[in-house]
Amino acid sequence: MSLSYLNALVLDAKRSRLMTAMMGALLCAALPAGHTIAQDFPAKPITMIVPYAPGGSTDVLGRMFAGRMSELLKQQVIVENRGGAGGMIGIRAVANAPADGYTILYSTSIVAINPVLYKKPGYKFDDFAIIGPGGQFPYVLIAHEGVPFRGVGELVAYAKANPGKLNYASLGKGSPTQLFMARFMAVAGFDAVEITYSGAGPANKDLMGGQVQLQFTGATAANMTLARSVSIGITDEQRLSIAPNVPTFKEAGYPTMLGGTWFALLAPVKTAAPNIARLRVALVSASRDLKDKLAANGTFLFPGKVEEFAAYVKQDTARWETDIKRLGLALDD
Repeated sequence: MSLSYLNALVLDAKRSRLMTAMMGALLCAALPAGHTIAQDFPAKPITMIVPYAPGGSTDVLGRMFAGRMSELLKQQVIVENRGGAGGMIGIRAVANAPADGYTILYSTSIVAINPVLYKKPGYKFDDFAIIGPGGQFPYVLIAHEGVPFRGVGELVAYAKANPGKLNYASLGKGSPTQLFMARFMAVAGFDAVEITYSGAGPANKDLMGGQVQLQFTGATAANMTLARSVSIGITDEQRLSIAPNVPTFKEAGYPTMLGGTWFALLAPVKTAAPNIARLRVALVSASRDLKDKLAANGTFLFPGKVEEFAAYVKQDTARWETDIKRLGLALDD
């Protein structure tokens, strides 16, 4: 091999490295303002908005994921609670946030329910990119320990014999807490007074204090062991391992009282794909690391891929939309 040929190879390699560097610079310059390439993301703390008050299931689970993702991303993921308006205040804040991956949403299925419940929710579910699922669980109907009934059948009999005497905690129109109770009252034929709260934490506090008597809440270990409360029934096909003595509504003769809620980590839809991918990797790793801890709390991970989860969300939302229309719950604003 001649010396001149070797010199030509060296010159070509230098040119190649120079072109690579120039292309990298052009790529960074071409990205929209606020977007970064995956290698640089995240370069600062990330805000995870939870659209409910502190203390509820969404807040507790969101903080679990935020803590582990902070370690994996080597940047703080800071939980910010923005409750109110059935979760819409916090959800809108993320929908309107810069699409750079530094403001993300940890929400229940309410994020998909609100757009079919309200004519002007202020956002569409398509305004978000799904980073990934963040757990799911059925619901349990709990009651203050001072109520004069135990079990689904006794509750229905008491409510029918004492119209207007029962009230229940709700996280707002269209929330699973409200929809499950509305469905239950419709199929069982009784009425109860709705008391609205900005989050499960304040609702739990009032249930323990006796200010409210009934509440549908996530069937987590924490909620199943709320002080001064009695578990009435579970909205699942089978009894839960964390509460084997609590019957399902199906057992009690109400087979349509099935379902639960899912959680998801979302970002504004125009967030750069590399940043979404970086967050997704951290979420998947965090889910794997937290699996046993979540299961012990009654929360289970979605078994499929992100694409399968997206399809499930559409199916679940369609079921809630049927409920909303059947119960006449559509709201103007």
